[in-house]
Amino acid sequence: MFQSKTAMKVLSLLMATILWGYVIWETNPAISPTINNVPVQILNAESIEEKGLIILDPQDYTVNVKVQGKKKDAGNIKASDIRVTADLDGYGEGEAVLELNVTTPENISVVEVVPDKIVLNIDRIVESEKEVRVEPDGALPADAELSSMTPDAETVTVKGASTLVANVAYVSASIPTDSMIDGENTQTVQLVPVDSQGVQVDGVSVSPASIEVATVVYYAKTVPLITEVVGEPAEGKTADVIARENITVRGRRNTIRNLTEVRGIVDISGMAESGEVPVRLELADGVSLAHGEADVFASVIINDENPQESGGDEGEQQAE
Repeated sequence: MFQSKTAMKVLSLLMATILWGYVIWETNPAISPTINNVPVQILNAESIEEKGLIILDPQDYTVNVKVQGKKKDAGNIKASDIRVTADLDGYGEGEAVLELNVTTPENISVVEVVPDKIVLNIDRIVESEKEVRVEPDGALPADAELSSMTPDAETVTVKGASTLVANVAYVSASIPTDSMIDGENTQTVQLVPVDSQGVQVDGVSVSPASIEVATVVYYAKTVPLITEVVGEPAEGKTADVIARENITVRGRRNTIRNLTEVRGIVDISGMAESGEVPVRLELADGVSLAHGEADVFASVIINDENPQESGGDEGEQQAE
């Protein structure tokens, strides 16, 4: 008896489930699903471009669309089944609030669109000349010296929305120091528009997009300065010459590596008073003073020759 009642309960539940499915299938109830991230297509964008305008900060706009329909029709609807458009025709510079037009498959109606409008900012297209600044990226070896970085253009044209172009302080040409070779080198560098903080400004174009930059890298070395004094001071005078002991010069790596000293000439010919005299450096080909080195001078101190003897003669003449 107990087993018979249990079997009847199971059979009843099964029949109820079958009956419920049959009713659902036959009645096909209405449902209201929400389809997220339906893309918005912007129509007639070329109409504002023809007016010299541009969308400021363009992006891929999407909306969420709540639809309604029978389960058979709306149960499997996808974002690609729905078309949402916004028409730019007739708009000008400033804020544009665009109504949305939604097209759905047959037997599907639209209940709600979120957001129900999109807002675009339309700006003027302008061009402006901006300064090119060449900047090294990274550090050179301790004994290397970046003598110069020379771009083949001092300014370039930046084009885009006036608001964005106004944010461009200059155009950066950044050169990795590890790409700089010993001596002279020219390489192509991409240009990046940046603001006053050095942060890249997106949404504008740069023409030309790249430039050629010539770099000169030398290697520095400090060596002894061997000073030679030539000439004689004025008659009756002697000279003491004080010159620096070392000097820092620069040149190609191989040239500097083999350099052991620099010779300099100090000409004191005819000097009657103390003063600073330029040292004429005898620099090998391809060698020059390192950055920060000024012209080299020696201190020349002029003295009277035998001042005591001169004083005694004067006393004798006075006594006579």
